Amino acid sequence: MGGNLLLDIGPKPDGSIAQEQLDILAELGSWTSKHESAIYGTTAGIPHQHFNGYTTLSKDKNILYLYVDNSPTGPLLIKGLKNKVSRTWVVGNGTQLNYEVKGKMYWSEVPGLLYIDLPQSVQDKHVTVIAVLLDGPIEFYTDEVKPIESN
Repeated sequence: MGGNLLLDIGPKPDGSIAQEQLDILAELGSWTSKHESAIYGTTAGIPHQHFNGYTTLSKDKNILYLYVDNSPTGPLLIKGLKNKVSRTWVVGNGTQLNYEVKGKMYWSEVPGLLYIDLPQSVQDKHVTVIAVLLDGPIEFYTDEVKPIESN
């Protein structure tokens, strides 16, 4: 009916669009153009048990994009990631981020916990997007639950 239902934006009876709605559209366009690599040409992300937030993957599944819509005061956590991380950065401004794997035992196939530092100074005012470059297509550790057969 001539408007955008998702954003609740539509023209007035005379065909014009209110200035406040134009401002919203301009801000959205600015954000999407800054983060286009994490939006266009990506596929569905990872399950919520691995990251508490929205995600997408590059078509080749070598880059994981994390969407951070709050303002965290501590590191971001990814659980169960089997891949090695080549680097992490903020999409839109390119700032490289520090990361660390904790709890990984060299003798175990169970991966550790990946912590990514996200300083307040590099966060986007709307939604910050973090890119995690992996050493290959993304793989997660899943533990197979079996019944106890003997004690």
